[in-house]
Amino acid sequence: MTRVVLAFGLILCLSCISWPMAAQDERSDITVLRAAIDGDGPFVRGQRVDLLVEALTSASLDRAPRPPTPEGQGLVVLGPTDRPTPVSDRVDGRTVNGFRWRFLVFPVRSGDLVIEPLTVDIAGEMTQTGPLPVPISVPDDLSGLPGFAVATDLSIDQNLSPQGLSVGVGDAVTREVTVTAEDTVAMMLPALEPAQVSGLRAYANAPMVADRSSRGRVAATRIDRIVYVIEQPGTYTLPPVEVVWWDTGADQVRVAIAEAVTFEAAGGVAAEGEHGLEEEPAAAAEVRVLLMIAAGVALPAVAAAYLTASSRRLRSRRLRRRRDLALRNALSDGDPRMAVAGIYRYLGATTGFTSLAAWLEPCSDTALRQQVKNLFADAYGGQRASWSGDAICRGLLRWQREAPSPAPDTNAETAWQLNPVASVRGHSATWHFTAKRQTLPDGVS
Repeated sequence: MTRVVLAFGLILCLSCISWPMAAQDERSDITVLRAAIDGDGPFVRGQRVDLLVEALTSASLDRAPRPPTPEGQGLVVLGPTDRPTPVSDRVDGRTVNGFRWRFLVFPVRSGDLVIEPLTVDIAGEMTQTGPLPVPISVPDDLSGLPGFAVATDLSIDQNLSPQGLSVGVGDAVTREVTVTAEDTVAMMLPALEPAQVSGLRAYANAPMVADRSSRGRVAATRIDRIVYVIEQPGTYTLPPVEVVWWDTGADQVRVAIAEAVTFEAAGGVAAEGEHGLEEEPAAAAEVRVLLMIAAGVALPAVAAAYLTASSRRLRSRRLRRRRDLALRNALSDGDPRMAVAGIYRYLGATTGFTSLAAWLEPCSDTALRQQVKNLFADAYGGQRASWSGDAICRGLLRWQREAPSPAPDTNAETAWQLNPVASVRGHSATWHFTAKRQTLPDGVS
């Protein structure tokens, strides 16, 4: 009997010890962070690669964790493209719930590229993935080409203006080439190089780009404008524009072509009026009559002008404050592309310059110039650079008060070449950025 009681007591003690341990084991939360490439490689340089990231936990989540920031040498990563998607799975026999993000990855060089480890705070626990390889190659048919696009569909269109092309020496002809592609972004589309034609001087405007996204589908548009100034009369032919692209659906090279265009330019010297000299006395008499009428209303006009000038000064101050505030808001957002757009809106509205480089050329504030260059590198150069929106705003506002006005016969060419990148933001949103900047020869407006 004593042995039975001792055995029963031993079993009871072991149960009391193991039960809290099992309960504690059951209460411990599981967190899982997974990253994977959607699709099989190797991929083509410039091809869209979808990166899927999942953050899962057995704990209760009242909202989605903060998404990671994927990075990697030779990779441009955009996104997340849509709202996080709720997901559920079983891990070690237990149910875990969480969210999935989709990122768009565009490789800009070939080789064995790697997405660096990702870190996400899941229910208060920092969880990390390992490095994720992304093999990138270039098909033999594209080897040696300086630039090509990668898409599921691509088209090209062009327009020549002015309409009718009744032009002569000194006039300008603008060739506008529009490239539209599916399953890529505008920064991956090749730039249009100006054609070198004897008798014409070519000037490239900054491209206009736009990216669109909806439910995982992306499309890009790039518009290049080349201005040709006619220096001699004659017949001119602008060569065809070819865009080489890799069709990811058919795995083959295709070429989109905008046909060559031909136009004629006449002599630019206009004939003088037949009676130009004889009409001078009549014109002088008309001026004298106008002066007499003006003298009769001089005093009321002076008073009205004073009141009008005062009202204009007040409106001008209010308008300047609104423009300054708009610039400050654009630079404080933290988005480099929105910051650049805000700077160009401010430039066009307040300075009379069309080129940011020309406006800042006489500026002795080297810190401001470096900050602006870093901003452009961050927005369009495919590289991260440090810049301060507050410092740039204060510097630009200060320089706006000190800078000289633009010379009427000068339009300096840009010193910084833009490579616009469309902003991939938001949820089933439309991404759009337009940079309008014209570089024309001296004396052409």
